[in-house]
Amino acid sequence: MRPVTTRAFGSFYIPDMATAEGGSRPPPAQEEPERKRRVLTRGTPSITDTIADAVVFKDGDLFLLTRPDGSVPLHHAHGYGLYYRDCRFLNGYELRLGGSPAVPLGSTCAAGDRGAFELTNPDVQIDGRTTLHKEGVSVRWERCLNGVAVGLDDRLILQNWQHETVEVPIELRFRAAFEDVFQVRGLLRECLGVLHQPEWKNRQLEFRYDGRDDITRWLTITLSPGLDPADTAAARAVVRLGPRDSAEFRVQLRLRQSGAADEAGSPAPVPLDFQVRSDSLWVTRIAARASGDL
Repeated sequence: MRPVTTRAFGSFYIPDMATAEGGSRPPPAQEEPERKRRVLTRGTPSITDTIADAVVFKDGDLFLLTRPDGSVPLHHAHGYGLYYRDCRFLNGYELRLGGSPAVPLGSTCAAGDRGAFELTNPDVQIDGRTTLHKEGVSVRWERCLNGVAVGLDDRLILQNWQHETVEVPIELRFRAAFEDVFQVRGLLRECLGVLHQPEWKNRQLEFRYDGRDDITRWLTITLSPGLDPADTAAARAVVRLGPRDSAEFRVQLRLRQSGAADEAGSPAPVPLDFQVRSDSLWVTRIAARASGDL
């Protein structure tokens, strides 16, 4: 394994190619003690896959880490997701166009708590026939963390740049496991509470977890009209766009928890008299961003 260091979560280890491609590795019974020993005695904060390319959003105790295309992978161990305090509520959130991941063009999150991803479509085929050629439709995925409401507000804008009418199948997939940070880092594998099956209620998808710490946690996802529930934890739509037409969808994620954490309450933050002045505008902005995180 080779280490990778990131500002967000410290050092992560990437598996060797032999292991990643199905090579030999210790049996699970022998691997668990080694995983714990590595984390506890070698100063290795995590042995999950690297998040060196993560796009990071932050607002108070709320963090969002995504891949460069805005997604949180639904497969294998990783450090991406939506975190609140010491728990990762959301560990899977993908956008697909015609059954395939969108193609990333660029992203920005200069504001810290908000940003946008510019995406486009791959070739879309239906019944073996290409119905939408690559880069015919653009997708702007705007995201905003809300530390007061404790959630994430997403806005998806699809724009048809072609001279003919097109139909774009769009799908959103979600996953939530309410993992402790030690589970995210690979130290613990067992579930420490009861994870309920996701449930649709009207246009809301609800995930629920009853923790062993006597705290119940919920993640509620609300869809705007046009997106319809599909399967256990997915939403779909077929968007028909005329030449130069656009369409917009909104997705709202809200996190909440009850029990010991809410009863105890959180101490009020103490304001710090911290200010840095510099002739360099870049240094001044970095210092202001850092002071806001203290």
